[in-house]
Amino acid sequence: MKTPFSHSRRAGCRKSSPRWRASGVFCLVAAASAILPAAAADTANLAAGFSAPAPRVERGYLLLDFYWLSKFNFVRPDALDAASAPAAKADEQIPPLVKSWSGKKVVLTGFMLPLVFQDGKTTQFLLMANLMLCCYATVPKVNDWVVVQLPGGTDVIQDQPIEFRGVFHVGPQFDGGVLSSVYQMDAEGPGILKDGNL
Repeated sequence: MKTPFSHSRRAGCRKSSPRWRASGVFCLVAAASAILPAAAADTANLAAGFSAPAPRVERGYLLLDFYWLSKFNFVRPDALDAASAPAAKADEQIPPLVKSWSGKKVVLTGFMLPLVFQDGKTTQFLLMANLMLCCYATVPKVNDWVVVQLPGGTDVIQDQPIEFRGVFHVGPQFDGGVLSSVYQMDAEGPGILKDGNL
């Protein structure tokens, strides 16, 4: 799944500008890359000991929660060193339980950060765990967001929690040698605005 990382390699972005909004995924990864350490030689044990309750199922959809999606530690693999096998190092850090949710229909609520626009709507966006990640320069982990694809597009709604339904995918995705996501979703349609906090 492509994500638009190739526009710039800057770590600093102004939170108030529309340009920052459109290139937000790059800003998050650039900031994390600049501040968080690269993966150590042994990343296989990072997923050990992770446990979570089985998600509730409602009308055939798993009800996922960012609390559990972002609960485990994730160390950025050194994607610039081919010898380090970054895809394998990223994959082995994801707990088996989380991987078991891949390919399932899910419901997930988060905050939208649009990436790609078409005819005034966004067709690719980040669904993020909280507003601190997209608006207040908090350094994120890559498991704090989901890259969502919606070919038909949806209206841009920011700063409010939105619920999306679709098929969830778990696995490291790279763009230009940079880890862009470990979670992706093929959304079924526009989201539902939710009241209150996540």
